[in-house]
Amino acid sequence: MPVQKTIRLFQDLLYLNILSLILALVIIAGDFGWWHYIRVALGLPFVLFFPGYVLIAALFPKTGDLEGIERVALSFGLSIAVTPLIGLGLNYTPWGIRLAPILVSLLLFIAALSAVTFLRRRKLSPEERYYPVFSFSIPGWTEMSRLDRVLGFILVLAVLFAAGSIYYVVTTPKVGEKFTEFYILGPGGKAEGYPRDLAVGEKGRVIAGIVNHENQPVSYYVAVVMDGLVKQKTGPVLLADKQKWEQPLAFSAAAPYQDMKVQFLLYRAGDKLPYRSLHLWVNITAPAASQLPAGSVVPVKRKNVSRYPVRQRPLSTVPKRAPIRRENTPAGRDGAAAGAGSQKPPPALPPAGSGASTAGNLERITVPAPSGGNLSPAESGGRVAAPAPQPAPAPAAATSNR
Repeated sequence: MPVQKTIRLFQDLLYLNILSLILALVIIAGDFGWWHYIRVALGLPFVLFFPGYVLIAALFPKTGDLEGIERVALSFGLSIAVTPLIGLGLNYTPWGIRLAPILVSLLLFIAALSAVTFLRRRKLSPEERYYPVFSFSIPGWTEMSRLDRVLGFILVLAVLFAAGSIYYVVTTPKVGEKFTEFYILGPGGKAEGYPRDLAVGEKGRVIAGIVNHENQPVSYYVAVVMDGLVKQKTGPVLLADKQKWEQPLAFSAAAPYQDMKVQFLLYRAGDKLPYRSLHLWVNITAPAASQLPAGSVVPVKRKNVSRYPVRQRPLSTVPKRAPIRRENTPAGRDGAAAGAGSQKPPPALPPAGSGASTAGNLERITVPAPSGGNLSPAESGGRVAAPAPQPAPAPAAATSNR
């Protein structure tokens, strides 16, 4: 014979409040291990069923007001309507829409309506009060036909298979895309206020952040590179999966530079090439002239300049040309003027056959030998004699054919 079972929940409101308090304690204790599954199992009915159930119980405390299936359907529907309204009200309060304010608000809502339902049920007779009743019958195995036994056995296997599948999905972590978040923020912790213009020696400050999404612990290194040189290296930073790391970084330059590229490179342990790369463009300006020591020279680097700068010698090492000394003689002065391209006409020459000597027309020029140089035998005397220009020949006398 089938076995008939009937279960009456006279303390239904008390059970709802106890389960709500257990959920609150689980949330306060933390989300780790098996506590996570308890939190999910209690959190879903706490949000989607409990508020609507106590509201329906407070509005319809009598047994004949609603059928059982109607109460269940309205409990789900009103819970979905009440919970967003409570969140909307919290949005206009100083607490905002967060986990703790929502949890406390729903606890107070369930407790308040449970008290109202309890008071309204007390005014009714015990026969009129509504309590959840569950009636079911368990047929005997010997009384079942062979087909019913086979179907029952298949149903039990299907339930076990479904329970095993749910357990596997819940306990096995989802393997999604593996990546690492790498970012830099301004000194205020926001994506603004980055250092753009700095003086020589002034430190620019940023906040570097790393978030591990590699589904395993990873060790990272962060390097700051300026003008191709590694200025700072931070690490190793060991992060577990989903763990976050932030730390301020500072950099400075020793010479002025226009549009300097400051790179922030992220390496994983064992990487030879950067795993992630970020950069800023910074202008480095020279300090004021009053702050520089006397005689100091500040080099300026510009973007896109040649990689091979021209080497320049100081002016003190450039050899000077040897001066030319001329004797203070009329012929020397005249020759120097003529050699220098002067517009002064050359001196008049004596007429041919006058017997005047041209020895006085020789120019004497003294050229000192350069230091360390070797002179030829003709130059060893230190004097060079140049012959005076010869007079032009006299024109021939004109002859007449007449």
